[in-house]
Amino acid sequence: FPVTISKGVLGRKESHVVLNDKLPDVLKILASTQMLTLTPGNYAEGRMTTIEAGANGLGLINEYSLNRSDFRHKDRKPIVLRARKTVEEKKKKKPGKELEPPDTDEAKRMAAEVDRLNDYLSKQVIEYVGDGQDVDDERKTTHRVFNNGSLSEGGRLYGDFWQSLAGSKEGKSDEREDDICINGEHLVGLDCGQIAVRILYSFEGVQIDMEDAYLLPGWENSREGIKKLLNTMINDPNSQPRAVKKLFGDGRGLKLPELTEAAIASIYQHHGPIRGHFAGTSTGRLFYEESNHLMRLLMELIDMDIPALLYRDWE
Repeated sequence: FPVTISKGVLGRKESHVVLNDKLPDVLKILASTQMLTLTPGNYAEGRMTTIEAGANGLGLINEYSLNRSDFRHKDRKPIVLRARKTVEEKKKKKPGKELEPPDTDEAKRMAAEVDRLNDYLSKQVIEYVGDGQDVDDERKTTHRVFNNGSLSEGGRLYGDFWQSLAGSKEGKSDEREDDICINGEHLVGLDCGQIAVRILYSFEGVQIDMEDAYLLPGWENSREGIKKLLNTMINDPNSQPRAVKKLFGDGRGLKLPELTEAAIASIYQHHGPIRGHFAGTSTGRLFYEESNHLMRLLMELIDMDIPALLYRDWE
């Protein structure tokens, strides 16, 4: 397991409390008692210091039948509320400061739903059966994270091990469906197709008039390119959307700037009712509605005693 003992990291205000200037001494003491093995890193070779259980450490682990969950911090509260990110936090891609959720009936209701989900999943046998080396399939509890200091923005689920596994992409199989079993059975994946686009249409009180929101007239061979570009326009307020040329087939023979301009113009033409939500203006509200919808679905499945895992593809 890699661990930093860099003086440039230890003791930083934003670092975990464990990462302080006493850590190197603690590791040396544990190594001297064979509780762990300490392998020093090498800055010039780009190799971090690593630790692994030593002979005495393994002996105690076996004697008391310990597993990974015994070495983790206690599970997060079911509801995590984060403040709006500061400019510095955005620059460093760090989360906003964690706040205390309000003591309201709505907050209690949402927390109770997450607790119910975690309790139900804890009674199922959920196993990772793939060949990944760093998958901790004992990490089964989840929590909802809300953003911008509001319980009406965000709300997606985090914390469980299946979120980190890869979905199907570019011909590759879905690692979650292939490598996770619940009560001895492999998963069957169900896709909430184009949910973001459809929720945005609902915000406007407009019925979407196309079966496939990403299959635009004139761009039939570029569905994946339109999908990628449209989701960037919906979710990312900080970028200038650019087409990914390899997802656009022959690209109509256009250079990237012209291809991007033409594709964006077509998106505006065919998705005019939701153009006010482009440039990431509704991301927090969108995630909130999406997560609420999926939480309701999970509660209904629990009522029917059908175990299900909620995961998403990160685009």
